Amino acid sequence: MSHITLRIGSPAARAALFVSILVVALGAAGLLDAWSAPIESAPGGTLSAPINAGSTDQVKDGGISLNALAVFGGWYVEERLGIRVENPIVALDVGGAMRPGYSGESCTGAIEGAIRYVEAIGEPEYCDGTAWVSLLPGAVVPGSQSYTTPGAYTFVVPAFNTLSVSVSGAGGGGGGSPKCPGRTMLPGDSGASGGSSSFGGSVFGYGGSGGGGGSWNGSNGAAGSAAGGDTNTTGGGSSGGAGGVWGRYRGGNGGAGGASAKTYSSSSLTIGSQVAIAVGAGGGGGAGCSSGASGSSGSVTISWE
Repeated sequence: MSHITLRIGSPAARAALFVSILVVALGAAGLLDAWSAPIESAPGGTLSAPINAGSTDQVKDGGISLNALAVFGGWYVEERLGIRVENPIVALDVGGAMRPGYSGESCTGAIEGAIRYVEAIGEPEYCDGTAWVSLLPGAVVPGSQSYTTPGAYTFVVPAFNTLSVSVSGAGGGGGGSPKCPGRTMLPGDSGASGGSSSFGGSVFGYGGSGGGGGSWNGSNGAAGSAAGGDTNTTGGGSSGGAGGVWGRYRGGNGGAGGASAKTYSSSSLTIGSQVAIAVGAGGGGGAGCSSGASGSSGSVTISWE
């Protein structure tokens, strides 16, 4: 075996050689440590990419905690979102006050149920699918309600500043023409009276009388009167039925119902109270060779603002 002998004279030269050997040794150790064999066959053991600024969608199964988060665009929460609530139990669980704002969206069916706060008028509002409506207790929402089918109803008084009521009595039925002759000509039957309509048992439109049956020409029925309103008009309600006509003979026309109108101030009716409504039926027409027509049904119309 051959030997190579290095002869280094000065201490400085010996120190420099020692440092060089140390650097080479550490570099070799680093190269040996830079790679180790995979513990599983590919692709097993592959690490997920870290959360990064790339455009690729990423899903993290475990929890993540952040000191701040900015979302540019939509944010989808699959189950529940808690704000200052660690374990939310509803879709949005807020452990404190909420502060909705105003951004000028139009109320449509797409955002029905949305809420906002309108600073200009100092009121919260919700979208009912067609319009923004105040959420303040007792806030007035203008509206109207009409009852045109004969029967009895109950009206619940809404919040209002003024509430106007129009009541129409039903028309009487027309009288029948003379009955088709056999050996003798018999007069037709009279029409029936129209029913009365009312609001709260205090505003009335009474029904018109039925027309008379014709032996030649029947008499017309009397118009119905009205009571309890700011204005009460005899014969101003629903129309009476026409009398039956047979040749030159006719039954009388039914009388029109009466009409009453009244306006209530906000102190006149209690909000939330129930008011009875009645709508009269039109009188039936009398029988004859040509029967009389039925009178028109009454009505009650209410509007408020």
